[in-house]
Amino acid sequence: MFLKRIVRLLKEYRPPKFFFFFCLLLPLLLCFKVNMKLDNDSWFLIRSGRYVLEQGIPYIEPFTMHQNFDFVMQQWLGSTIFALIYNHFGALGVAVFVTLLEALFLFLFYRLCKLVSNQNSSLSMNLTFVIGILMSNGFFVARPQIFSFIIYVLLFYCLESYIRKKKIRYLFALPVLSFLEINLHGSIWWMLICFMIPYLIDSFSFSLFGFHTEGYRKKPLFLAFFSMIFVAFLNPYGTSMLTYLFIAYTCPYLHNMIVEMNPPTVKTVSGILTYATILIVLLLYFQNKKKPIKMRYFLLLIGTVLLALTARRSFSFFLIASLFPLADYFKEKGKIKFASFPKKGKIISIATLSVVFLFSFFVVSRQLEKTHSLDGAVNYLNQNTQKDDIVLYTHFDDGSYLEFQGYHPYIDPRAEVFLKEMNHQYDVLGEFYRLQYIDQEEEIKDFLNHYSFTHILVQEKDVLWDYLEKDSSYQLVYQDEKYKIYTPKEDLLL
Repeated sequence: MFLKRIVRLLKEYRPPKFFFFFCLLLPLLLCFKVNMKLDNDSWFLIRSGRYVLEQGIPYIEPFTMHQNFDFVMQQWLGSTIFALIYNHFGALGVAVFVTLLEALFLFLFYRLCKLVSNQNSSLSMNLTFVIGILMSNGFFVARPQIFSFIIYVLLFYCLESYIRKKKIRYLFALPVLSFLEINLHGSIWWMLICFMIPYLIDSFSFSLFGFHTEGYRKKPLFLAFFSMIFVAFLNPYGTSMLTYLFIAYTCPYLHNMIVEMNPPTVKTVSGILTYATILIVLLLYFQNKKKPIKMRYFLLLIGTVLLALTARRSFSFFLIASLFPLADYFKEKGKIKFASFPKKGKIISIATLSVVFLFSFFVVSRQLEKTHSLDGAVNYLNQNTQKDDIVLYTHFDDGSYLEFQGYHPYIDPRAEVFLKEMNHQYDVLGEFYRLQYIDQEEEIKDFLNHYSFTHILVQEKDVLWDYLEKDSSYQLVYQDEKYKIYTPKEDLLL
């Protein structure tokens, strides 16, 4: 009886409308907290943006010890924006900036859901809250992908507006979005094309396996599509920017080195969440067999499910492209009659909730990590070396922070930059992979002799951590809880 009463009360509950908007602050608070620490990619993005601001767009890789590597800074504009924010407002400014961009993303996603649901506010708010929570934990971070997320939602909004309102003016924005995407985050520009294809197919009139297309005006849509392709060449690197993704994905060992490019696994919380979300969304789509799914939504769903099952990073594409169509599918359901609220009570409630959230953001901001685990090693190098005079080895994960500090390490997390197919010189990534996972002691020794490193900065998971402890040719000159620095003994430098 007690449980039935609780269920009945929940069904009868009529919250005030402003309560839903305050719920959307929870994903923003989570996003803000996640961004209290800049990750490895953030450091080389800021370093890259600073280079663009100081010396212009590079065509030869300028940040590592390697010479004459052909280079495509595929996120040159996004990096420049991050560098400007960091230069003026520091790490806290970057966290605020990313959070504000997620707020814009959620607003646009809410408007998209309202559009396809015939103004069903409550359903749109619920879907926005769900995607906000899921995207805040790991996707909305200081990387150029956050610009892409906003561009994708705008793309869908323009396409849906064109179909529903039958006005060509909404298509004028598509080449602008294409131009922004190719310069902000060129490596995944092709996702715009992938998202466009279901709409192109749906513009024809036919039936297939029980799915029916909508058959709207094709000519303006195809013209917009080809204009998107044309403006994509308006970038500093031309066709090299367009082929960037395909070259990167041909690497046979890239998936072994970058976690987010591996398929999700049930051994991790994020993997379980991915599979659970996909399952729930599929059940929602197919729970009513009598209600057909629009062809474009079905194609978006199937395509992004396959992407999400292929790589963890692609889960974000699935969320963006498969959640908003649920607003159309359930537009006749989930409507809530919002409770009327006295003006005085509304003012008091809004003021109270505002204070609570502002205080929460303030508390979270105090958790900003002002130090980096590599700072001790960097301080040692600053005091005992000249940046341009050393040959520095670092692990794949650590190179970006050393680059941010002005050093030129052996490698950094920009994996595809070190492929021979990309730099047209040498497969450094393959060399590093073999060093860490395949080579024996003799090959490791040959590697060290070949490069004649003056300083070798290692972390515990690096194969050189144990090797150098046993090699009498090197001396330990610095050590902290996470890192060691070795140099060749003096007689080897003579």
